[in-house]
Amino acid sequence: MQDLTFTKTLESTQVSGMLGKEHKELLKDIRKYIEYFIESKVPLNEFFLESQYVDKIGRTLPCYQITKKGCEFLAHKLTGAKGATFTAKYINAFDQMTSLIKNNAPVQLSCPQPQQDLMTQALLQILTTQNQILERLTMPQAPLQLTNNNIENSQNMKQQTKKTTPKPTKKRNNKCLIETLPHTIRKLVDTMITSDDYTYNDIQNSLKTMGYKLSHNAIYNYKKKFWM
Repeated sequence: MQDLTFTKTLESTQVSGMLGKEHKELLKDIRKYIEYFIESKVPLNEFFLESQYVDKIGRTLPCYQITKKGCEFLAHKLTGAKGATFTAKYINAFDQMTSLIKNNAPVQLSCPQPQQDLMTQALLQILTTQNQILERLTMPQAPLQLTNNNIENSQNMKQQTKKTTPKPTKKRNNKCLIETLPHTIRKLVDTMITSDDYTYNDIQNSLKTMGYKLSHNAIYNYKKKFWM
């Protein structure tokens, strides 16, 4: 398996804890930097990626996924002991996330308890889902025994379905298929789709291992809607 570089971002909620400032203040700083980047035509996805998170009371709020280069950029804005401490913390966090993916084992990050690595939790959930899918695929299945009653019941059900199933309407659904995925899976797709390291095949295969089958066209439409 290739190195999953999409994990190598830190959520701004965690970075604000490392910096010792409120998350809303860090968001203001990042948005100001983004304005500078846009004026200078600097690629934003090399530093900051727009994202969302769910807080303790269930609200969906804005945040940013910050790349290692983005953390380095923030570190340059600091001086003295504060800058050195932040640099050490984010380097350790990236190293531990890499270790988590390579060893397929949980790693406790050295960050404040209220700001624990939400991306790591999402990855653990994805790995658990993969294991559950593999267990179901490898579980022996009992042979299906067909009887006259089975066949007759099946035919009756088909006839009833034809009578009760409403005709599909021509109303167009403008919502992309990827938008219906679980929040953690969609965050993973967002990070992969904005990275130059992954092709549509890579994204498609990663989703397939987690039980989600999407076409290249669905991935392209999602990227076009949100990231182009």
